[in-house]
Amino acid sequence: MKPALLLVDLQRDFLRRPGLHPRPPILRAAAQRLLEACRARGLPVHHLHTHDAGEPVLPPAAGERVWAKKRYRGDVDYGHADTLIVAGLYLHACVREAVLDAHERGLRVWIADDAVGTTEPDHAELVRIWMETRVATFLDSDAIVRRLDGLPDEQAVEIRDLEAEPFDASAWADRIEARADEFARTIHEEIGKPLPLARAEVGFAVALAHEAARLVPEQGEGWRQRAHGTLAVITPFNNPLALPVGRLAPALHVGNAVVWKPAPQAPRVAQLVEETLDRPQSMHRIDGDAAVARRIVDDPRIGAVAFTGSTAVGRALGVRCARRGIPLQAELGGNNAAILLADADLGQARAWAQAAFGFAGQRCTAIRRFIVEESIRAPFEQALVDAARALDREAEVGPVISEEQVAWLLELLADCDVAVGGTARGRWMEPTVVRNGLTDRETFGPIALIQPATDLEEALALANGVEHGLAVALPGASRKL
Repeated sequence: MKPALLLVDLQRDFLRRPGLHPRPPILRAAAQRLLEACRARGLPVHHLHTHDAGEPVLPPAAGERVWAKKRYRGDVDYGHADTLIVAGLYLHACVREAVLDAHERGLRVWIADDAVGTTEPDHAELVRIWMETRVATFLDSDAIVRRLDGLPDEQAVEIRDLEAEPFDASAWADRIEARADEFARTIHEEIGKPLPLARAEVGFAVALAHEAARLVPEQGEGWRQRAHGTLAVITPFNNPLALPVGRLAPALHVGNAVVWKPAPQAPRVAQLVEETLDRPQSMHRIDGDAAVARRIVDDPRIGAVAFTGSTAVGRALGVRCARRGIPLQAELGGNNAAILLADADLGQARAWAQAAFGFAGQRCTAIRRFIVEESIRAPFEQALVDAARALDREAEVGPVISEEQVAWLLELLADCDVAVGGTARGRWMEPTVVRNGLTDRETFGPIALIQPATDLEEALALANGVEHGLAVALPGASRKL
């Protein structure tokens, strides 16, 4: 085997485009690890760059070839290579063209799954599906390095045949409640959620399980509940107990079996969920990354999918579910607004700060934009800044989930007018209030934007003028809508 590495369009301007997934620091770090591994093994490295797209974020080393292109495809000479490893931007366009070019030349192609990005997730997913069945193999960078060293791939994901069995959601609620302290401590330790918020999550999970027990698995007035067979449930890191319970309890209660892929950031919480659930015949937990989620959704035994996570991943999974003709229930990104009119009570500033910065803003319902009537903008800003400074970092805010996420958030702030915050140490980022920018970004971090409005009508237009939805608040207003 004679492998070579191709890095496509890893350039400053492309990495700054809104909507890039994975987020730039995560993608750049994965590509960097792969590049260092190839350099350490003395493999040929090629850089393919687009004219006028900015400086490369991974500069070429001495002896590495740099190829230029103006549009989608460049003319690269791979020499004697018979295997091409590809990373870079964009999967739906230039990466696709580079892969097709290599395939036409007879090269075997490995695409670094965690080191390719896109701004068009649904388009990219169709491209991925087509390429993985015809012209390329998708592997994460660690798997590629194992192959370079002649090591076997990790064991393939295996989904067990499952059968529905009688389920008492209230009994599960009681088992969770009996281990409430253990759940709360583990949530706090694994993802950094402040302990008071972790305890509140446990209480919410117990309530959700009891609510599921009240469902009637038969037709009612104007609605019905029926089993789909085996469901796929994919849950995120920020509520590693409550969200799985909110999906698993009703699914099992109405007679489904479930394949559950929890968030990889909270494995011990997932283990506790599985222990308290104790459903060996009707629930199969599978740990893994996005590639594992795709394999689960593609399995012909899966009859429906429930997903909570980013808009980009949700759109990609929607493509796969549509191809199979199965239902998808998805809770995706939010860019929530609170509208503060002239009669708003500025004494509630601490509550607003908690709504924006609690758990470092890592909640889909967090307030990300405060749309403020112009007449109170200055006093509101001062009140929010003072409240943000006064929050307890341990008990109310907590750390961001990863240093890569912090790096991305700090990059977003580069062009913003920051009223307070904007700094970080490790995973701990200061609650940050900005006066401009980030209007249509779901930051999922401790950042809040203040947007001025002349009246209620303009405020509502601003609230609705973003791609994301989910929630809006109108606290303390005396005016009628």
